[in-house]
Order: sequence, then structure tokens, then C-alpha cells
Amino acid sequence: MHASSGPHDNLSKTSIYYGGVSQEVKSQIGTLIGYSEEQFSIRYLGITMNPGRLAPGMFQAMVDKIQASIKHWTGNLLSYAGKMQLINSVLFGLENFWCSALLLPKVVAKLVNKLCKNYFWGTPSGQRKMTFQS
Repeated sequence: MHASSGPHDNLSKTSIYYGGVSQEVKSQIGTLIGYSEEQFSIRYLGITMNPGRLAPGMFQAMVDKIQASIKHWTGNLLSYAGKMQLINSVLFGLENFWCSALLLPKVVAKLVNKLCKNYFWGTPSGQRKMTFQS
């Protein structure tokens, strides 16, 4: 039984993450509180949180979701206004969700813009593919 009332830490389920601390300070803190040290690799809402610089490969899940959405919509006959509405609301909404938590690298932003442009114009090269009906 504990000497005080209220919630207590479960040492088997609790970890500590250090950032910018020397090994000596880590060992002092570790012996003082008894938490096990773990490497910082947490996923929050599908986003991998990382204290270091973010590599473009970390955003592959976002790019895959955008590509899956585009593939799903490709079979639908949509007007240009309908395609623009989907791009603005869904695809850029997904990108903005990720940007609210992490700084998006330029390479990834350019890739997302390219995917949206290709979907809008209807060709992989992004060239206009418009047909005129008489």
C-alpha cells in the first residue's frame, strides 16, 4: 500500500524520452525516478512524431492515402469544378492535417501538388486533356 492516496505511476508501462541531455544526466535521472529509457518514435493520429529532421519518406503514408483517393475517383465522370472541389476539400485537407502537426518538406509538397494537378487535368504528364463537344 502506498503512503499517499491518488493515482500512481506504473513503472512497467512508463518510459522516459531524453533530448539534448548528456549520458551522465540520463543515468542520474534514470536512477532517481526508475523509468526505462526509450527512443523517440511515437505515432500520433497516423503521423510519426520525430524530434529530428523529417525525411520525405516519413510522409509516404500521406502520399499513399492521396494516391488511393485519386485512384478511387478516377473512374467517376466529374466536371472540372467537381474535381477541383475534391482536390480542395479532401486532398488539400489531408495535407493540411499533416502540416498542422509537422513541417512538410518541399519535396513532399511538390509531389502532392503534382498528383493533384495530374488528377485534375487527366494525364500523368499534367498536359491539358480537354475535349470539346459540338
